[in-house]
Amino acid sequence: TKPVNGGDSSSQDSGSDTIIGDNDGNAFTVNVTNGGTFFGHGNTGDLQFLNVENLVGGSGADVFNIAATLGILQPDGVTWVGGNVTSLSGTDVVTLANDQTVGGSVDLGDGTDTISINNGALVVGSIRGGNDDDNFNVDYTSGFLNRSLVIDGGNGNDVLNITGSAPTGST
Repeated sequence: TKPVNGGDSSSQDSGSDTIIGDNDGNAFTVNVTNGGTFFGHGNTGDLQFLNVENLVGGSGADVFNIAATLGILQPDGVTWVGGNVTSLSGTDVVTLANDQTVGGSVDLGDGTDTISINNGALVVGSIRGGNDDDNFNVDYTSGFLNRSLVIDGGNGNDVLNITGSAPTGST
């Protein structure tokens, strides 16, 4: 295991730290705020990262498991720095676990990709599909009323699956 520390963990950090995967397929797991593990098939082992806000896959099949927050919420409580997930091409999968946040955008790139945004999860920026057929799965089971998602499917025949429903009395 190789450790990488992207810098200061305070909200004063620039938030511009990025891990870029190879073109043979990569697996990113965010399991603590701005940290987790990265395994690129060209690497000889896992890379442990901390204070890295942006993740970029390659042209192979990439998997992004977001089980903790990615990005930094600034002291004003509104502005996010970093937190972008970018898959370039290939058949990629992005999964946001329950109640987790990506502070920036998710760009699926080309390829037939799938993003699953689970119960209460949020992408602060936009979610963009690429030039192929993409699947967007959104779970509203808890009726997280303050969540607003901006989805641009791009070209291709895209599918938007919404499960759950808003609580009684909401619109």
